[in-house]
Amino acid sequence: PAWDGIEAHASVIIDGSRPGGLAGSGLATLDFDADGDDDLVIGAPQSDSPFGTADQPGEVYLFYGAVGDDAETADADLTIYGERDHQKLGMQATGDGDLDGDGLPDLVIGSPENNSHALRGGAVYVFNGAESALTGVVSVDDNDGAVASNVASTRMGETVHYAGDVN
Repeated sequence: PAWDGIEAHASVIIDGSRPGGLAGSGLATLDFDADGDDDLVIGAPQSDSPFGTADQPGEVYLFYGAVGDDAETADADLTIYGERDHQKLGMQATGDGDLDGDGLPDLVIGSPENNSHALRGGAVYVFNGAESALTGVVSVDDNDGAVASNVASTRMGETVHYAGDVN
């Protein structure tokens, strides 16, 4: 059979706005704004900083509710941008858990090459879900919680999963 390309079979296409950003490397769904509709998270770990302050720090895009037929990451309701060169923010993301116990899912974002505490030590960032959802463009440093490795080459955040209530 002839292959028409994935575009011929997709119900929604979201193009990356930044060339080479690797949009789609990290994907997750959650109801971040507590409106009953799933929200889409797209990571682009090699995206350049929107302000030119860092080289390929990565970005995470959050779309609230349904996404139009043809969209691009620049259309996201919320963009979270990395602050450090090559930190690969958005390599992985999950929204499976409620880490702060408020009944709303929280967004967890991996940044495996974050060098803030050790070379390629990595970091994980948490943004708490809220009924009054964040919009616009925010720094990853505006997070609600973070942990970074102080051991070189551990690449914390390369994979992120919610393990449930472990105590």
